[in-house]
Amino acid sequence: MTQDDFDDRPLEIPDPSATEARRSGASGRVMAAGVVGALTLGGGLGLWARPAPPPQTLAAAPAIAPEDAPRPALQIIVEDVPAPIGPLLEVLPGDAAPQLAAPRRPSAGLMKVDTMVAAEPLLVPAVKVEPKPEPKVETVGPPKAPKVEKPRVEKPRIEHAEAEAKPKATARKIAEAKAERTEKADRKAKAARLAKLDKAKAEKVRAEKLKVEKARAEAARAEKRAMAQKAEKAKAAKLAKAEKATKLAKAEAAARAKKAEAARTKVLAKAKAKPKTQLAQAKSPKKPAVEKASTRAKPAAKAPPPRKPVVRGEGPMRVARNDACASADPGEAAVCADRSLSARDRQLQRAYRNAEAAGVPASALRRQQDRWLQARAAAAREAPWAVEDVYVARISELNDLTRDAREN
Repeated sequence: MTQDDFDDRPLEIPDPSATEARRSGASGRVMAAGVVGALTLGGGLGLWARPAPPPQTLAAAPAIAPEDAPRPALQIIVEDVPAPIGPLLEVLPGDAAPQLAAPRRPSAGLMKVDTMVAAEPLLVPAVKVEPKPEPKVETVGPPKAPKVEKPRVEKPRIEHAEAEAKPKATARKIAEAKAERTEKADRKAKAARLAKLDKAKAEKVRAEKLKVEKARAEAARAEKRAMAQKAEKAKAAKLAKAEKATKLAKAEAAARAKKAEAARTKVLAKAKAKPKTQLAQAKSPKKPAVEKASTRAKPAAKAPPPRKPVVRGEGPMRVARNDACASADPGEAAVCADRSLSARDRQLQRAYRNAEAAGVPASALRRQQDRWLQARAAAAREAPWAVEDVYVARISELNDLTRDAREN
């Protein structure tokens, strides 16, 4: 019980009038209670101060178990009395025999071992153990009567205060323990709620991240599809452009061929009509022209240069000429005969290899090349001057395909 337990209680001040009434009305009761309390206190003190009961008999005492006697140490007792007549006692053992040397191993073969002699045991003098003295039992007389003291009146009041304070302290401890348990339960519940909220937040953040990643992946796939579609459209547009250029080149070549054919037809018609006109003019009579004599001499007409004879062999043997550019494909023959077209053909081969290395499909390149060879043959057959334009258009188309393939 601490001081705080008593501080909480208010001080009780007795009323003087009530005290006097109690004294006048119950004096006999107080005296009787004092006598009974004195007798009770005296009996309690006598019981408390009573000595231990004496043993009834010596034989009835419980047997004491003998303790293990420790081995006594060696004692040397010197007496002044003369030595007894008889043989002398051997106090110390004799000199010990020298230890045998360990046998040495020979260089080779068997080993010689001497006879081993056992050492004699040491003689220890006998020690006499004196018996333990028996415990003495003292007789105790009858207990003395205790002194009876007058009891104090305030003692019951103190006991009553202590009895009242104990339940209060117990109730306070119980309330504190209950409050502590409640607080612990509240803390655990709060921690559980916080953990649940954190888990929900983490799940929400994870779901949002997954949504964002999925959206990004979808956007990337859509962008790739759009790029692929754009590249396909660009390729289709370039192919269409190249085909259109080829068609235009063919149309221009055909128009030029028609113009050339018309011009040649006109020339042939003029050549056929000119002799008829000359014959008709020859039939008409001409008047003799009168020429005046001039003093200036007429310049002599220049003679045409002599033609170089073509050497075709000596004697009856003739050498046949071999045309190296003869080919069934007029476009190939035109390229072989013209150096500029040969240079364009080398550029075309280089652009074709670059397109293959960049990843342009080989089948598409092969189909385009077949169509282009047909266009070149038609241009060489109908308009040879347009063959170089066909080469330029094809080289530009191959370069565009290579650039698109590298960018994608």
